[in-house]
Amino acid sequence: ELEEAFRVPQVGVAQVTQGPTTPCVDREPEVRWMKILDPQRSQKLAIAFRPLPEPKTVKRLLAGFRGCLEEAALPSEQVRILAEFMPTPKMIEGMRREEGLHRGVPWDRPEQYLRAVASVPHFEARLRSWAFLA
Repeated sequence: ELEEAFRVPQVGVAQVTQGPTTPCVDREPEVRWMKILDPQRSQKLAIAFRPLPEPKTVKRLLAGFRGCLEEAALPSEQVRILAEFMPTPKMIEGMRREEGLHRGVPWDRPEQYLRAVASVPHFEARLRSWAFLA
């Protein structure tokens, strides 16, 4: 029990957060979300991503970026935030692996943004170009 209480979470291993459980109720605990980031990084990204639009909107805007800024695009500060916290190949691979193991479990908010960005082809080049122009 002590080892589990003081265990440091590994990067790349999903943690499934569960809702409150009642010992006298005989049912499965409610699963809320899945995390792959360590708690400090997750909190840092949650704060940084707070001003951003929904992950699917970020994905659409990034996928639609063609090398010139549009009025409907993200403000320059938001582009810089995304460029600063781009997902690494190791994170992307870890998320894919864990997604296969925990099908149907939604990702926590920071991971949702990382997945949205990583799902866009050539996201690194697009973000770097957009951040440069912003």
